[in-house]
Amino acid sequence: MTNIAAQPDPRLLKLSSALLLEQSLRAKTRLGELGRGLVDDTAQIHGHDLAFLLVARAGTYRLAAATAVADPDRTGPLGQWLEKRIATLQPVSRKAAPHVAELEPPAEDWAAGLPRHCLLLPLPRPGGHGNAGVLLLLRAQPWQDSERLLAEPLADCYGHALWMLRHRLPDLTLDRRRAAAIVATVLLLALLPVRLDTLAPAEIAAVDAIPITAPFDGIVADIPVRPYQTVHEGDTLVVFDPQELAMKRDVALRSLDVAEAELNSLRNQAFLDMDSKAKLAVAEQKVALERENAAYSQERFERHRLTASVDGVVVYDDRFNWKGKPVQTGQAVMTLAKPEHQELHIDLPVSGLIPTHDGAEVKLFLDMDPSTAIAAKLHRLGIEARPSPAGGLAYRYVATMEDGHGASLQLGARGTAKIYGERVTLAYYLFRRPLAALRQFLGV
Repeated sequence: MTNIAAQPDPRLLKLSSALLLEQSLRAKTRLGELGRGLVDDTAQIHGHDLAFLLVARAGTYRLAAATAVADPDRTGPLGQWLEKRIATLQPVSRKAAPHVAELEPPAEDWAAGLPRHCLLLPLPRPGGHGNAGVLLLLRAQPWQDSERLLAEPLADCYGHALWMLRHRLPDLTLDRRRAAAIVATVLLLALLPVRLDTLAPAEIAAVDAIPITAPFDGIVADIPVRPYQTVHEGDTLVVFDPQELAMKRDVALRSLDVAEAELNSLRNQAFLDMDSKAKLAVAEQKVALERENAAYSQERFERHRLTASVDGVVVYDDRFNWKGKPVQTGQAVMTLAKPEHQELHIDLPVSGLIPTHDGAEVKLFLDMDPSTAIAAKLHRLGIEARPSPAGGLAYRYVATMEDGHGASLQLGARGTAKIYGERVTLAYYLFRRPLAALRQFLGV
């Protein structure tokens, strides 16, 4: 007898192929690999000629993969039409079994080569809440019911693989050795010594600047010098309105004339009238008082112009802000500084206070040249917080410039000063402010 080899059952072959395909798809680690597997590798099971994978995102579908195409163009006419058409046929939120669908492509040149028969595979999410995507299978021959039934369990597999890959969490499991190494590294970094520092606004100012103040109550008529202008001894700095001063001087002079006239009249009457002779002493005292008042009024009139006592640079804000402004006795209008003697004024906010000392290192970064650091040393620390121009309370620190910058910088130039303190651990450096804020919040 002749032995005839048993032929393998085609159904078993297809089943084994489906199991191998499922194992292959679940082993994919990237969305691109999974997409190419769903449109290319599944052809041996479903027998399609063309396939498209559309992934559900934000309530709609987006073209993610196509047969024999590495990177499909979803902005092209085919991609846009597929996304709109599939969203109509199979909404993202509706679960359905694989079914034959009519695409009804438009009568365009790009749609002329599309196969006629379509099998639509919704790819359900795990748990049955909507779809993770849609797999569209096209071919020239009609689809059979047996093929549709075979595609149903595979669609669940495809949807599960697609959903889990898109929402996969990173593997955070560590062995003991690696965890111990990470903890040791973090502790070593936390104990790393660093220098404590803080930032504060700063300004270039003159050393021992001479304040120019109002000698009396009056109105500023004019300031003939510009801000930061170099002046010489005797130059006029501020002019006060002389009209009121002239009027007071004239009144004092007239009062002096009246008092002198009364004194002369009493002197003439004193030869004949003893009462008039007795009033001479009072009249003489009144004349002396009026004479002093007239001299004081004349002196004030002559002082309506303030002049520079030494050579230097005038420092003040815009002169047009002062014109016509009333001032009181002792109110500062400007300062007269010597530009060759400069120092750094730092307004350190209360929140940025750190332990420091005289001679601590300071680096200044001017706004006009922020890339250059100017070295300085602290020589006076503020001990009382006061309101700062930027708002809030601040301590006034004073530093002396080094490296020959003591006379080359522009007075009034502003920038940011970096003050260095003592060495601390990196953990203290990083958590100093958060811990202070937490203590204030908790009240401890």
